[in-house]
Amino acid sequence: MPILKDYCIGERETIVEAISAITKNLSRCVVVCGDSGKVIGIVSEGDILRYIIQGVDLYAPVYKLVSPSFHFLNTRDMEKAYELVRKHGITLIPIVDENFYLCDTVTIFDVLEYARSSEADGLDM
Repeated sequence: MPILKDYCIGERETIVEAISAITKNLSRCVVVCGDSGKVIGIVSEGDILRYIIQGVDLYAPVYKLVSPSFHFLNTRDMEKAYELVRKHGITLIPIVDENFYLCDTVTIFDVLEYARSSEADGLDM
């Protein structure tokens, strides 16, 4: 089972390191934390592909790609996570505290498990 650090990289880590993290976590993106440890954004496979097409350096710091506008939750609310995945097609949802420190993540796999168990319990999804 992956651990929280598998979904998170520092803003000064390279694009290559982001690719490695994404490959490891299977969530098609990674949460980027600033030097202070606070979440500053998300980098997705799509962001990386667009960057590569522009012919830029894969050893550049990942902060150059960060999408500062992203969806997040403050608690592990699986119903809200399900809605975010369904409406926006996202595959990784950071859970942050009131100071924007990463506390947990919800992956697409967590949401699929929730949907399957809810369906088995007879809940409407």
